Amino acid sequence: PNYVDDWKKSYRSAPMWQLTFGFVVCGITSTSMTIHFIRWAISEDVSVSQAALAFGVLSVLNAIGVLSMGILSDKMQRKNLLGIVYLTRAVAFVSLIVFPGNIAVWAFAFIGGLSWLATVPMTSSLAADVYGARNLGTLFGFTLMAHQLGGAAAVLLFGMAFTAWGSYDVPFAVGAITLVAAGIVSLAIKEKKHSVRYVQV
Repeated sequence: PNYVDDWKKSYRSAPMWQLTFGFVVCGITSTSMTIHFIRWAISEDVSVSQAALAFGVLSVLNAIGVLSMGILSDKMQRKNLLGIVYLTRAVAFVSLIVFPGNIAVWAFAFIGGLSWLATVPMTSSLAADVYGARNLGTLFGFTLMAHQLGGAAAVLLFGMAFTAWGSYDVPFAVGAITLVAAGIVSLAIKEKKHSVRYVQV
């Protein structure tokens, strides 16, 4: 394992970059939708009340997804579940493009809800497994900062894209592509090589 006394050493190894990349994508695709979901729904002739209800359902499913993935990640390789979560969210984004609004709003709520913030327990616990708990606050703080910066940029760029083209299809497609990339990168983490769960210190 890459247990470190100095948090900066963690960025000399692949898992930290892989986790951070995935979390940037998480920020891009969760924060942007928190802001733009209602505006997208209006553009698809979905009522504000229906969109708000769908996002409420997404939030309930998010709670279930976070708890379920947290429990499962204690029994399975965390990186596999993390990859699956990103790929599942990619499907949710694709549904926004391919389905008509009244179907897409619910497809996204159900598919996206189960994968919404399920990345958090696996990202933080994987960081602890690989780098130890001593610097976990700093490590996860930097990772979360990357998440927030990605989200802030996406909120702005999604809005600019909608203003320019009158549609969210392009930013949603970009979101789906980045999620597929995050899924692949997460699945590529060599957890059994680096994690204290599999390699004794």
